[in-house]
Amino acid sequence: MAGPLFYQQVVNLAREAGNSGDIQRVLEFMEAIEARSGAKVMIAAQTFRKVRWENHYVAQIDEKVYEQALLRLMHMAMDLEFLIVLEWIVATNLASSAETVRSAWWDKLIALVPVPDITRALKESELQQAFQDLANDFVTIVNIHLRTQPSRTPTPIPTQWESIRQMLIRLSTRLMALFEIALDRALDSMAKRGKDRGKPFLQLYTWWTSLTRKAFTGGWIEEDQKPGKKSNNPGLTAVPLTVNQDVAGRHFYFDAFVPHTARRFEFNDFDRNAKDLPKPAEVNIFELVQYRTTQLHYYLNLFGEFFEDPTAAPAVTKADKDAAAARKAAFAERRALVDRVAKQAKSFDVRTEDGLADFMGAFFDAHVAAHPKAKQPRQDAWEECIEILRLHHHTLAIHSQQNLAESPSYLGRAFPRTLHGAMLWDCGVYAAKGAYILLKFGMHIVHKSQAEPRAAFLFLPIHVGLLVEFDEFPFVVIQNDQVKWLAPDDEKIWRKDWEDGASDDPNPDPNPEADKRRKFMEDYAVQWYARGIDLPLVRVQIAKVSDPPKMSEIASVYDQAGAKGGARIFATDVDKPGTRVFQFDVVNYKKLTDLEIAWFNSDVIPFWNDKAHKLWTRYAPRMKNMQVRRTYAAELERELVPVEKSYGEKVEKLKNQLIDNLRTSGALNTRPDLRVTSAVRLAIKERKIGILGRVREHLLDAVDPTLPTVPPPAFANEDGFLRRIGGW
Repeated sequence: MAGPLFYQQVVNLAREAGNSGDIQRVLEFMEAIEARSGAKVMIAAQTFRKVRWENHYVAQIDEKVYEQALLRLMHMAMDLEFLIVLEWIVATNLASSAETVRSAWWDKLIALVPVPDITRALKESELQQAFQDLANDFVTIVNIHLRTQPSRTPTPIPTQWESIRQMLIRLSTRLMALFEIALDRALDSMAKRGKDRGKPFLQLYTWWTSLTRKAFTGGWIEEDQKPGKKSNNPGLTAVPLTVNQDVAGRHFYFDAFVPHTARRFEFNDFDRNAKDLPKPAEVNIFELVQYRTTQLHYYLNLFGEFFEDPTAAPAVTKADKDAAAARKAAFAERRALVDRVAKQAKSFDVRTEDGLADFMGAFFDAHVAAHPKAKQPRQDAWEECIEILRLHHHTLAIHSQQNLAESPSYLGRAFPRTLHGAMLWDCGVYAAKGAYILLKFGMHIVHKSQAEPRAAFLFLPIHVGLLVEFDEFPFVVIQNDQVKWLAPDDEKIWRKDWEDGASDDPNPDPNPEADKRRKFMEDYAVQWYARGIDLPLVRVQIAKVSDPPKMSEIASVYDQAGAKGGARIFATDVDKPGTRVFQFDVVNYKKLTDLEIAWFNSDVIPFWNDKAHKLWTRYAPRMKNMQVRRTYAAELERELVPVEKSYGEKVEKLKNQLIDNLRTSGALNTRPDLRVTSAVRLAIKERKIGILGRVREHLLDAVDPTLPTVPPPAFANEDGFLRRIGGW
């Protein structure tokens, strides 16, 4: 049954006036809006603008009627008619300045945009309508902004950027909450393992792509995507990403979604002198949209739910059609594998540590069974599973940039989320969760004749990483959202370079061979946290683990090592104000991290997301021609060199100073299990580490005549775009 009309008061007043005059014109306008008839609204709006506000009946209309009319015009993407109503209202108020009235009405409208409680499920029809309305809302607001630009229209309306900015923030907040509700709905459906389990994911994909194509195209969001640049470009509107709160002098992250208190976790600043609550991290609207798109693609790929490649050009040539067919076949194969997983896995909910580990274990079994004639079926299956974990860590969580409290336990806990749905973790959370998942997965796939996987926490300055060893498979390193491993042939090459540099290491290599290899693995692991620098390290083995492991066993080892007096890297004087080495870790290693983050955000991201991406897009269709490949590689090299040079100028200088001063600083703990790694032993391979190392590897592929095609680099599409550190 339909609810009361939002303009019922106008109906009553028009009836009282005999359905004539100015009030009748208002009524006809409201009826056109209610009918969502664009053609009728356009005509009625021109009549409405002539309505005399001082008319006896018109003067009685409640403000709420106009508020609802404006919201509905937003939902219809009728920016001109929206402005007709708004400026008519401004003209009726003679007691205040036009700017004051206009701003006050914007504030009313912003407050009326609902931000839903994500614990309340919405029906499919409600979600679909909400996404459609939001797409039009964004179009309306952006078009209003464009009408204020002298270069865009011969008769610009009064500027109202601050109100538009606040409305864009509110709309973005609503959009992210709706996406989270729809995503949870899709994951709930997937966990039930039904035949049509992927339907809600495909519905979300349809709603999302429709919204983004309508609302975020036309150039307004792509005019300038450079982080940190001041601009009135709506796409660069900064939106608060985290909810930071002070509770009785303690700092907490709260969940970014209503109700915010559903998830919270305490954090501390690395700087011991810091007392103020840090400001919330921010991202622009472009980044919000990009991140959510990547999340959605991750899940669709994971579960084998086919979707059209939004970046692919229309298939015209035979090669294009073959590529499209191959992509569809790959999804069908993945879906068949996931069907097997759905029948075998104990849990099919990948939102938990147990669920993800169970999924990986069942996926391994299904992959091996589906490829009986492969040369190395178990290795292939293992690599696929580690890639699932890597993408999970990279796509569904981000580093908090603050030090999370050491309690309560990190395992089995739902952490606060950012506005774009990423869980807020720090290095310890990545390591602890990674240890549990990999040990449980590893124990599931190990042969009875083999030793179970072994895991160790690697404690470094203001950081902890993870190293996991397998007998049958390569070792795995986790450093925050990076999950790395070396194929056996690659390990031999890296190991040889490391062996050749033994004379430069002040610490003699241990015996037996197992301990020597472990030292190599640690040195390799450290480079994925901070390349090219010597770092003090304490290894803490996770021993006496059950099969399958218990969360309490992992948590106990981590808690004891992370507690005061546990795996301390530095002397106690580092914590004591007035001592020579007070805050040695913050003054040096935190500063180094901040410098590298600043370089990454200012130099690497524009190179990767913009310059490298555009080069690949331009040359990719002709990459089978060797001369074209060489030209492409030369241009990419020219763009890369300044980025590498800036690293040397902005970051490497401090690294060299730290290497020179660390061992004689007096800041190190004297514990016998602490050693300082020697970065020079992997100096030859240093250029292959990190994000620029991936570019170097890609350059080698591009000019390799033995490769018939060049594997697409990560920057080939937006799913591989980099995220701003400190904002994402």
